Amino acid sequence: MTEGKPSTITPARASLLEDLDFVWDSHTAVWRERFLDLMEFREKFGHCSVPSTYGIDRQLAVWVKGQRRNYKLHREGRNSGMTEER
Repeated sequence: MTEGKPSTITPARASLLEDLDFVWDSHTAVWRERFLDLMEFREKFGHCSVPSTYGIDRQLAVWVKGQRRNYKLHREGRNSGMTEER
């Protein structure tokens, strides 16, 4: 369907999936889920300093650690998944 690569996803199938609010970009979806988790953490504790050892929500702890690492790399001008927009 994209970039001339063969696909079993026809426009009709894509439409059916989209009617179900199918998530095409799973990385963005996961990022948004963790962001919402961070918002809940902030609401509960009044800050966003999730400790790397936060056992109640290990996925959030790992995600926050990754965000911190990517931000640091970006600030240093090194290769990172973070951009000015992100």
